[in-house]
Amino acid sequence: MKMVIKMERIEKRIVVLYRLRKERINELLKEYHLSYEDYEIVLALHYAEGLSIEDIKKETKIDERLIESIIDHLQKKNYLYIENDRIYLTEATKKLYPQLKRVVKKGNEEMIRQMSTDEYHEIIETLDKIIEVYE
Repeated sequence: MKMVIKMERIEKRIVVLYRLRKERINELLKEYHLSYEDYEIVLALHYAEGLSIEDIKKETKIDERLIESIIDHLQKKNYLYIENDRIYLTEATKKLYPQLKRVVKKGNEEMIRQMSTDEYHEIIETLDKIIEVYE
């Protein structure tokens, strides 16, 4: 009997996983007053400071209007600043970043421990195939 693959079932699970991961990171970063999207922008700027809003949009896949709102929020909280239409992390955020990364990494490791190395690699390979189809 041939198995019929229904993309909707895969997509639904990806959406659920994304939502759950987002909720988990929101909870992990609550004490820092950061959301999942905030963290994504801080992460992007950690690896490449001086990005424009367009650069951040490309890097994070977050909607441009939401990026503008997040940047405004992060600027008010002194996580970043803007100079010549380029966005930079403040020195305080640069110092805080390793702690943020540790918190998120610890949360990720707790989840990853629930699966074998083979399961992990199989999931990555399968998701890569799906991404290739969409790109």
